[in-house]
Amino acid sequence: MPAGLRAGRRHDSLPSARILLLASYRPEYQHPWGSRTYYSQLRLEPLSAERAEELLEALLGADPALRSFTRLLIERTEGNPFFLEECDRTLVETQVLSGQRGRYRLKAELASIEVPTTVQAVLAARIDRLPADEKRLLQTAAVVGKDVPFALLEAIADLPESELRHGLSRLQSAEFLYEQSLFPELEYTFKHGLTHDVAYASVLQERRRTIHARIVDAIERLYPERPDEHIERLGHHAIRGEVWDKALGYVRQAGARAVARSANREALGWFEQALAALARLPEGAHTLEHAIDLRLDLRSALGALGETGRVFECLTEAGRLAESLGDRRRLARVSGHLTNFYGVVGEYARAIEAGQRTLEIADSLADPRLAIVAGHYLAAAHYFRGDYRQAIQLHRRNLELIQGDLRTQRFDMAIFPAVACRTHLTGCLPS
Repeated sequence: MPAGLRAGRRHDSLPSARILLLASYRPEYQHPWGSRTYYSQLRLEPLSAERAEELLEALLGADPALRSFTRLLIERTEGNPFFLEECDRTLVETQVLSGQRGRYRLKAELASIEVPTTVQAVLAARIDRLPADEKRLLQTAAVVGKDVPFALLEAIADLPESELRHGLSRLQSAEFLYEQSLFPELEYTFKHGLTHDVAYASVLQERRRTIHARIVDAIERLYPERPDEHIERLGHHAIRGEVWDKALGYVRQAGARAVARSANREALGWFEQALAALARLPEGAHTLEHAIDLRLDLRSALGALGETGRVFECLTEAGRLAESLGDRRRLARVSGHLTNFYGVVGEYARAIEAGQRTLEIADSLADPRLAIVAGHYLAAAHYFRGDYRQAIQLHRRNLELIQGDLRTQRFDMAIFPAVACRTHLTGCLPS
């Protein structure tokens, strides 16, 4: 997805900002901006017949013998410029056209020329016609991603550096790839997202899985001191390489990073992938602990997205798993978040019951973090029931617990308890 679309997820902040945001996307992409007064859609139409003729004249030349042929191309491609360019390259490679760019001549009878019906078919045919070593290199690059760091490709391509650079040069000449940056490291990119998609789809599934797994190992070797910079890439490749134990860790970290920057929809996707990875691992106490923790992670993203029904499902399942393990600490965490859930939906009696149960476990474990979370949510339930005396008592108890390093911690909460307790306490005290 283009960076502009990822940034656009924060579209509600745009009306007050002096920003012009341009985002390109394919017709099938669904976005929530259509009803906004500050959003305008500009449809990028195919080229008109006249403009398409101008493009083809620049590509092929002005030989009168080509006019019937250019009309055929325009009809088949419907004026799509990328499709036109790819057809041009295909016809040169298959020697239907001879000569040089801008001065081509037709070497075949018009009736015998077959023009593919889709740009995907053109790209697939062009890839198939590559020499075996170049095709293999292009497919390997496609598994790396649309953007391809040279160091990473070199680590998995099984080619001497001179052969690798020669192969990349040939793929650039064929306009599959081009250099995107030289600093801080050399990086290539596919000319078009569709080119990448077709090249990736051409890789057999088993080979694709193997390359993804090798990429995980290569990234770990290449960037041992900077793993955080590559968490999302590691998670992506570990999932597709079916390296399930590593996938669980990397994908969960990617989800946590997304939550930290309030990209909750993205975080939800990562956490759901982590659950899928967890389901592939042998069941045991360790994996059940992960299953609980992941559902608590999901609760955070789902709550921010307003999906209260799924929040309750996650907490209920996490509580069931914690009880089956006899894990009182995790059971207290679940119960603490249930306190918040019941308070949010207005079931204050159930919120107070869950909060008191959480405080009892927290006190028995001498765990101030659990006690702070439970105390905060329990105080909120008492406040909304109008029992300010109980709320004041709980907030003051929390302030006694929040000392030292605990003042700067969130404890799975959306706001800092050190701030929230003081803020809420002022609302309970008489004016």
